[in-house]
Amino acid sequence: MRTIWKFEVPLELVSEVMMPVGARVVHAGCQDSVFGQGVHVWALVDPEAPREGRRGAGVPTGVLVSDVAEWIYVNAVELPNGIMLHVFDGGPGTGG
Repeated sequence: MRTIWKFEVPLELVSEVMMPVGARVVHAGCQDSVFGQGVHVWALVDPEAPREGRRGAGVPTGVLVSDVAEWIYVNAVELPNGIMLHVFDGGPGTGG
C-alpha cells in the first residue's frame, strides 16, 4: 500500500532527505512550516519500506547545473522573495 508524504527540503543547492526506499517525488512547493515558509516535496511512498537518503536540488534561475542536469525535473517553486527554484530529484543518495 502506498500513500503521499510531505518532506521539508533544506534551502541548499543540493541536499539529501531521508525517504522510504522507492519513493517517487510527485510535486514540490512552498508551504508554511514551524520555521516559516519552506520548500517541501510530496512523494508517493510505501510507509513500511526502510529509509534511505534521497538527493534533490533547488536550482535558482540562471545558476549553472552541471551536477544535476541528468536528474529528474519535478517542477518550479516560487519563494516568497520572488526567487524561482527549479526542483530536481536525484534519486538515492549516500544515506543522509
